[in-house]
Amino acid sequence: MTSFRARVFGGLCALSVALTAAGCVGGGASPSGYVKIPATDDGTVRTPLPAPSCVDMSIIAEQSMNLRTMADLATKSVVVVVGTFGGYGAAVWDTPDGKHPSAADLQNQSKAPMLERPVSIDLQTSIRPAGPGGVQATVRGGQLGCDRIAITDDDTQDLIVGSRYLFFMSPLDDINGNLSPVPSVLDAWPVGGDDLVQTPHEGNVSISAVAAVMARVPSTWPTPTS
Repeated sequence: MTSFRARVFGGLCALSVALTAAGCVGGGASPSGYVKIPATDDGTVRTPLPAPSCVDMSIIAEQSMNLRTMADLATKSVVVVVGTFGGYGAAVWDTPDGKHPSAADLQNQSKAPMLERPVSIDLQTSIRPAGPGGVQATVRGGQLGCDRIAITDDDTQDLIVGSRYLFFMSPLDDINGNLSPVPSVLDAWPVGGDDLVQTPHEGNVSISAVAAVMARVPSTWPTPTS
């Protein structure tokens, strides 16, 4: 698997505008650097028109390739909370000014610009407390104008407003390698009305059982570099 900017993608398999990584593009994705043109009324698909300034990228999330156990996320998460999901915000680029990255940055494997969306979380239980920014978080991917980054097989992309989740978060680098004070959601597991966490590989477990696993692994909030 082609790997770059691992601290941002966290194991994601990506296809950038100017790079090809075999097996990473989801079916139906338009060619990189092109805008998707809808089919005509008679069902004939039009040829995509060139639009070099637009990004159309599909990324396979780590969850679909590696087991995500409590022990695994304990080593990767610096914030772990139970809360109610309030919704997604508008997507922005992780550039310093939030604007579309330059052509040079899009072709630079070490930068790998990313779209991200803020998420609203109503905190209920804090297993690993949030950092200096409070309970703020983002998820990777989204659409901004003709730019689109789709994250496939990722639980964080289909959260239901009003539902409770156990959120695992970790701060990531931005396009310039500076650590963001707002962490990204690595995974989110549903929490039922009986306060049991629905884990993907370990069955239903209590919140206290998850907290016990987290307590066995030291975690320190890293110091922001910007």
